[in-house]
Amino acid sequence: MQQLELIDISLDHAELVLKWRNDPAVAEFLYSDHAIAMDEHVRWIERVIVADDRRYWIINFDGVPMGVAGIYDKSDHNRRCSWMFYLANPAARGKGIGSLVEYYVIEYVFRGLGYQKLSCEVLEFNDNVTRLHLRHGFKQECLLRRHIYKNNEWHNVVGLALLDDEWQAVRPEIISRMHAKGLTPPIVPGLDLAPSQSD
Repeated sequence: MQQLELIDISLDHAELVLKWRNDPAVAEFLYSDHAIAMDEHVRWIERVIVADDRRYWIINFDGVPMGVAGIYDKSDHNRRCSWMFYLANPAARGKGIGSLVEYYVIEYVFRGLGYQKLSCEVLEFNDNVTRLHLRHGFKQECLLRRHIYKNNEWHNVVGLALLDDEWQAVRPEIISRMHAKGLTPPIVPGLDLAPSQSD
């Protein structure tokens, strides 16, 4: 059975993730537009490891590293956070891994952390990721005009969000779609998430 795992990022992953972050195919969709040096990158990982307001993972599929996912701007008081992900390994294409990661993080945020809102931002030209979020129940909340200056030009950013009750409404349909594509909805370790009847 194909298996998705999200493994907490560590300094052991520094070289691989730096290679991904500087890969033009990945960097095109990130906010930064400069070549990231190893010392800058290591400082970022060190901050992530000890921070209370964020958590980042290596996306593994069948034991192969595929990319990075993360949640940030966590607020226990407001019960919300934001998230991001990217798939950097060309072997990830066409396998539905993006949908599996989306499902995993949503489940973790709503059923694990008990939060009520999950937000994300996408560069406006990144239509594929925006459509992926919309298919999983996210709603567009805003268009941040001229929000990111990258590669000598301004870019708009699409702001999206999903509420916990909206997720519960679309979750059975998402699971059915996964099964129709031969995918198994991932279980988030440590959360004791027993499959529901819809699963």
